[in-house]
Amino acid sequence: MTIDIVRHDNKSGVAGAYRFALAEAASDDIIVLLDADTKLDGRFFESVVANMDTLRSGTVFLVPDQYSAGIRVSPYRLQGLVPKPVMWRLQSEMLRFEDGWGVINSGLAGTVESFRRVDGFDDRIGLDLSDVRWSLAAARNGARLLVTDCRYEHSLSMLSGTFGWRRLRKYLVACCRLGVVKRDITGALRLMVRGLRAYARSRS
Repeated sequence: MTIDIVRHDNKSGVAGAYRFALAEAASDDIIVLLDADTKLDGRFFESVVANMDTLRSGTVFLVPDQYSAGIRVSPYRLQGLVPKPVMWRLQSEMLRFEDGWGVINSGLAGTVESFRRVDGFDDRIGLDLSDVRWSLAAARNGARLLVTDCRYEHSLSMLSGTFGWRRLRKYLVACCRLGVVKRDITGALRLMVRGLRAYARSRS
């Protein structure tokens, strides 16, 4: 078995990166999305290999259990457009997106066919909130989520105190675009308040 590492300029966001990978891949190939904020080791990739049959059995995705500053950031619960942390023990390893679950993009593994079926990344929405847009699309397409027992740290700027003015501006733009795309202005406003609070905490 071989694992190909594909690097892609992120100017076009996650949408551009994953479409680049899909262009030449076979439908049953496995794609794992990675970013610089998550350090995954061999345990996670062994879990991907061990669960290949499950990933190929339907619209199923696999993710690690990820935390930032002691708070679980993936998987999370979605209240409309707003992610909410889940700190209690997950009752099952297999979750359904339609039950209100969401994931961050990093460490997201699935077949090319599953990614094509969900088609959840949107060029109009940049890196911020691309996970919310994707998770909502996964729910609409009946996707399931397999959570491994691998726990990792994911440096989330909202929790690490590094949510500066430049990041806030990008985040607020993403909130507006997501609100327009999903026709949920109230949800977009709630997300904006979340970002402003993170910015205030970083300033203090």
